[in-house]
Amino acid sequence: MTASPAAVQSTLATLRASPVLFGPPGEPWADMMRRIATPGHAAEVDQESYDYYLNVLPPRWMGEGFMFAEGAEPLRYFWRAGRRFFCRQMTWNEALIFCAAAGIPTPN
Repeated sequence: MTASPAAVQSTLATLRASPVLFGPPGEPWADMMRRIATPGHAAEVDQESYDYYLNVLPPRWMGEGFMFAEGAEPLRYFWRAGRRFFCRQMTWNEALIFCAAAGIPTPN
């Protein structure tokens, strides 16, 4: 697999440009999980959640943020902008496009 840095950058920019859903202060974990699990939008998360996903399993990819997947599921993209943290659940098609661009295996 050969990586294409330009395609990776383009894909990440598209993901980061998604509309953002914000959670209420003190949002319960289960509610946050539902909010970040839906493709098509980004979701702001707190630093604790960002760090959890960064450390619970090895990231599938690291660069401008990181990609997370637990087994055979589409990737979830996490990034930070200043002091804010975001997550974007990918569709299978988006994950396949990103994996091809990044030269990494698809989650299986």
